[in-house]
Amino acid sequence: MENNGLIIALTGRFGAGCSTTANFFANNKKLNCKSYSISAFLKDKAKKEIVNFEQKNPEERRKILQDLGDSLRKEKLSALVDPIIKDIKDNNVENVVIECIRNPGEVTELRHAFGNRFFLLAIDSETETRWKRVEKMYKGNRANFDINDRRDAGEEQPPLPNGQNVKKCIELADILINSEDNFYKEDETKDEVVIDRYGQKLSDYTELMLNPGARPPYPDELYMHHSCSVALWSKCSRRQVGATIIHEVLNKKPDKQDVKNKSDSDKEIILESYVIATGCNNVPWGEIDCRVLYKSESTKKRCHKEKVKIKHFSKYKYCRECGAALNDRTLVCTCGVENSKLPGKLLDVCRAVHAEESAILQAAKLGTTPLNGAKLYTSTFPCMLCCKKIINAGIKNLIYLESYPMEESLAISMFRKCNVKISKYEGVNSIVFNRLFKRE
Repeated sequence: MENNGLIIALTGRFGAGCSTTANFFANNKKLNCKSYSISAFLKDKAKKEIVNFEQKNPEERRKILQDLGDSLRKEKLSALVDPIIKDIKDNNVENVVIECIRNPGEVTELRHAFGNRFFLLAIDSETETRWKRVEKMYKGNRANFDINDRRDAGEEQPPLPNGQNVKKCIELADILINSEDNFYKEDETKDEVVIDRYGQKLSDYTELMLNPGARPPYPDELYMHHSCSVALWSKCSRRQVGATIIHEVLNKKPDKQDVKNKSDSDKEIILESYVIATGCNNVPWGEIDCRVLYKSESTKKRCHKEKVKIKHFSKYKYCRECGAALNDRTLVCTCGVENSKLPGKLLDVCRAVHAEESAILQAAKLGTTPLNGAKLYTSTFPCMLCCKKIINAGIKNLIYLESYPMEESLAISMFRKCNVKISKYEGVNSIVFNRLFKRE
């Protein structure tokens, strides 16, 4: 693949490690990337336009920057990346790292401008990890952190095309990188071991971007791609989900003499793994999928679950919070409560067999291999209904790509109590699988 250098863009929620990652690429002697920062651009603009901007507290500054970014993107969706694109092209810049991508429109514009030179990397870490990293900056005010974090992710705000939506940007990423380990020890000195390990990981992906086919996919990359491919078979009108169950086969245990020179983790070497079963979310065999069953309906109403919800809430005449009358079936009350919102997702009335259920049932139907100790790859974190089945099937390892669109803290707690290891996927995203692993 012809390549005139790399255009690397970084996305991720604040505190995930985008700045640290950008510094790695900027200081990489092989790449010598020129750095661009959308956040720095917005800060410079805010200093000129907002009185005493630098004297304001962190949460106020972040809100100002969020508002400013939304305002500029409202005029033109690519307003924040256009100057960067122009500078790169005008000066024939070879290798670039762009920090702080916050809007899917910016990703689209960069892909259009640079084609196969462009890669989007999503830097991710758990909310609690990110909070610990920025707690001092927020002076312990967790509520303000959560407000800024939800807005940054594109949650709890109108779905405007010009707003922040880091969650969607992460879904569009070419490579997903987890950044859970802290680069600083408790005494605030650098942890060189962690830094070196993270650098090695970034170097691996850098080599792959520069030389597609430089290595074959890791097992996690192969099986998550498998799950994402199986998901495309789903006819669900709302969400396509795929799952793959595998068994790992261990090589013979080393001789006693060899064991002396090996760590515990090296005493059993995994050589091969096999797919046991796959599944996607579809209605049971012989049933008609919702898209066909409700084809005469509007797009939103081609889901049985949504139809049940609409029918249920059409009977509401009073606000469930304050008791005020709801006129003309308006479910948003004057008190601000949206009465159409439920604590759950009506999963019990969904007509589909979920992807994880389908894979487990396929394994049971074929009856060739027990699921005890098996590993499950799923494109979306399992719901509570699937969580219980996964545990009882004996699956002991779960790797997921996307977080579930509702809070599943109970499922996470249940997995952990029942000794099911859960991990967020890291590696090459399925959307660029062939592009990065096919050798020319």
